[in-house]
Amino acid sequence: VAPRRKRACVRVPPVAAVVALVGLATLVARRSKVPSPAELAAMRSALDQIEAEAVRIKAAGDTSGVLLPATTSEPPFLAEAAAAAEAVKDDKKPSEEAPVHPLDPPCRFEADVDFVDDPAAAFDEGPVLEAATRETCCAACAERSWCAAGVVSASTDEPPHACWLKRSTARRVAKPGVVACVRRRTQDLEAVEPAIDETTCSFEKDKDVAPDDSPDTPIEESSTKERCCALCAALPTCAVAVLSSVFDEPPTACWLKTHAGPVIRKPGATLCVPAKSSSSEMTVGVVATTTTTTTKVVEPPPPYALRTSNVPEPPTAAELERRREAIRGAVAHAWRGYATRAWGADAVTPVSGRAVGAGFDMAVTLVDALDTLKLVGLDDEFRQARDYVASRDFETKIARPSGGASFFETTIRVLGGLLGAYALTGDAVFRDRAEALGGPMASRLDTATGIAPASLAGRGALRGSGCASLAHSGTTQLEFGYLAAITGRRDIADASMRFYRDYLGLLDDDDLNKRRGPPSLDGALYPQCVGARSGRISFGAESDSFYEYLLKAYLLRGKRDRGLWDAFDRAATALADRAVTRDTSSGLVFVDTLDWRGDHRSTKEPAMEHLACFVPGWLALGAAHDDDPRRMRRRVALADEIATTCHEMYARQPTGIAPERVKRHDLSLKATDTREYILRPEAAESWWYLAELGTSSALSGELGGLVPKYREWSWRAFEAADAGLRVEYGHASLRDVRRAGAGFIDKMESFWLGETLKYFFLAQDDRGTLPLDEFVLNTEAHPFRIVTEERRRRRR
Repeated sequence: VAPRRKRACVRVPPVAAVVALVGLATLVARRSKVPSPAELAAMRSALDQIEAEAVRIKAAGDTSGVLLPATTSEPPFLAEAAAAAEAVKDDKKPSEEAPVHPLDPPCRFEADVDFVDDPAAAFDEGPVLEAATRETCCAACAERSWCAAGVVSASTDEPPHACWLKRSTARRVAKPGVVACVRRRTQDLEAVEPAIDETTCSFEKDKDVAPDDSPDTPIEESSTKERCCALCAALPTCAVAVLSSVFDEPPTACWLKTHAGPVIRKPGATLCVPAKSSSSEMTVGVVATTTTTTTKVVEPPPPYALRTSNVPEPPTAAELERRREAIRGAVAHAWRGYATRAWGADAVTPVSGRAVGAGFDMAVTLVDALDTLKLVGLDDEFRQARDYVASRDFETKIARPSGGASFFETTIRVLGGLLGAYALTGDAVFRDRAEALGGPMASRLDTATGIAPASLAGRGALRGSGCASLAHSGTTQLEFGYLAAITGRRDIADASMRFYRDYLGLLDDDDLNKRRGPPSLDGALYPQCVGARSGRISFGAESDSFYEYLLKAYLLRGKRDRGLWDAFDRAATALADRAVTRDTSSGLVFVDTLDWRGDHRSTKEPAMEHLACFVPGWLALGAAHDDDPRRMRRRVALADEIATTCHEMYARQPTGIAPERVKRHDLSLKATDTREYILRPEAAESWWYLAELGTSSALSGELGGLVPKYREWSWRAFEAADAGLRVEYGHASLRDVRRAGAGFIDKMESFWLGETLKYFFLAQDDRGTLPLDEFVLNTEAHPFRIVTEERRRRRR
């Protein structure tokens, strides 16, 4: 490198060193920033190579073909860069008092070894340094807390001698010519042996330390709690360690923390406190001297609270009966339109009165409405429907169902409708028809994973074209589980829990930590596509009933599968931590959608679907069975807040009817392009759960005073829907909830009779018609008797 006016240059064999020096200098200059230590180290390495080669050339006297600067002084940039490098080098010299890290030097070098990063965890698209040496690559890695190793590419690679940083050393591959620079903290951990007898450790389950400035990558993967504690004890900067749960990514990894608090709750994690931390009491940002070892779990102020203002007076018994009669009339009207215009078909078009298929060819409206007719007291209509189910025509339909029918919808609507009718009546015809349909369906679940197919003609599989839906595979457990209970079919029982047991790993009760499930966020939330390592996470379409069934399968099976409860608990916690947002302008709490980028990374999309209005009822139902009073109160408060948002989605529209989705938390729907209402039930569902649990469960102390509010919300929504959507042959969907005259959609989904009207009716029913200590309702509102209750009934 020489002044251009001299028209001279330096051509020395280490050309790469010159190129690296000029490239780094240009990069730094363009950024107008002080070079980083790694960049200065790279510059210095290049200078050293150039200087050494120049000295050799001069000493040999062989300057043929080599043009040296005309001046004997060093070019200004080189001098300045060298001075800067020397300054940084001096600054980096440890003082005599500074402790020497027990794992110094920082890297171990291995020839012909590379590490393959998980594509979902990729941090960059290229190398951080070119023309690097193993020392400069090691220095670049050491600067970044997440870096586990650096790899210097081979001379034949493109670019050659480049430094690539790796997050993990778990996937090792052989690659000739490269040099791996493995940070000692991950490579030499074998030298640190657990010595728990000498390094007394205490362990606390389900505890973690709140995020701080600790390294954001574990010091060791696939660790144990004893080894994790010993590693922390060996490092002077470590205060406590945390062993991640089997559901985290990576699982059972050891994370070292520079602070001992605040301590927070995290299911499955283990807090490891070495003896050196035992003389301090862990609290929020304060380490106070004490003689005992205690760990305070710091509870933040509750972010949610029950909304107890403006609760109406409880309706009288006569008023409740009047409301039930009105809803019964709406059920009779919708049923009459179907029975007179589309008997035996899947559905009726409520405006034009035509019989139409809905892709099932199994009289889905009739079957979906069976238990609703029974519950509201339309006995003649129920007997009429029952006789059709017993007929040869219906027997033929379920014996040869349409291959294109949705497996998921057939499971929850048709199979669920037959099972619900059996649960309420004990009539064997419903059980026999359910077995004739459900037995062949159960055999189509994937034998290795329990994954459900998209259609009745398919077979479940993890790999193949398209996306295996999380909701589809996670919404078979109640239906097939109850079918197995009432028929004694062990093959169906095995198939019903296969997805939980063999794919998600939730039923390994002997040692849950030995089984690892698919990728997930916080070991709790899964993408809509089964097995994906990133993607959309939602409590709406393609996901909602998966989370719903974790809790309900636990209850249906008599609470004997603790792994299911733990999965529900993790999901409910992650929901509150990740997906819930309080809008600053309205004060309302929304359930947002997440864009999961892999590992612990996710961002929110401010969009709440009507489907997500099932969440309040789900949270409240779980809280009624929770043995932790503080957690129960938090979740009940959150349920009430989200239920309030669902009410406002109705109340703030001119029609009094909620849209399919609200975007950007804007209830004016200016940002929303899906403003239709297709007779959705989820808000009415949650209001009923809150009212029912507030009168007849462990939550009566929390929710008892709010029951009139939930009944009133449900009644107002029914009145708006019945008045605004009633047409000649039933109830039609609405194209735009902002305008009553926007026009109807000539469609009445079977769940209007199967779910929505049923929940409206139950919310005004104070007679305990469906006690939740005896029944579990599937995602289509069909009641199944809890297994222990079913056995008692059969014995009677």
